[in-house]
Amino acid sequence: MRLWTIQTDDAYHRLIADGQLVADPTRCDPDFVGPYKWMLNQMRRRIKGGTPSSKAALWAWSKWEPPTRDRPDLRARGHLPPGQSGYRIELDVHADDVLLSDYCLWHHVLNYWYVPSCKRDQEIFESEHDQYRYGWERLPPPKMRVIITASWERIFNLDCCDEYVTGHPSNRPIQATMWRIHRSMICGAQHFNGR
Repeated sequence: MRLWTIQTDDAYHRLIADGQLVADPTRCDPDFVGPYKWMLNQMRRRIKGGTPSSKAALWAWSKWEPPTRDRPDLRARGHLPPGQSGYRIELDVHADDVLLSDYCLWHHVLNYWYVPSCKRDQEIFESEHDQYRYGWERLPPPKMRVIITASWERIFNLDCCDEYVTGHPSNRPIQATMWRIHRSMICGAQHFNGR
């Protein structure tokens, strides 16, 4: 499976020197600790080949801006802070070592929102619950929490074709999480500076 990851100069050089790169949990944004822990638990459940002791994940793209671009466009803003030097690394990764998810629906997890199965499902949920009063810093009541977190499983259903939920299937950006990157996975690397 072809993936692309954006890494700082330091991370890229550690990968080359050490032969592998694992995520540094101290670099996790404190505002996203809850969603990242949820994703790590999903990785432990879904990625074959064991559960490493890593407390963080590495992120990559399977499809960045489909249908025209799978790999991240280095002219775009936001890959790294402006002026910071880094690399877009092209990887060949075995599918069993990666967890793919819908990048847009991942924002529901980040915001503690319900992921509907269709428009009617969203309408029913909204008529029964006010999800926008809650978030990771102020969790909803337990019953509602169970309903919302169960809905997050839908971010992994990349075959979902309800356009209300995901948009057109050919236009879905797909992210990838993995435990580590081995030097042997590298197919290419392009240096760039953040914009």
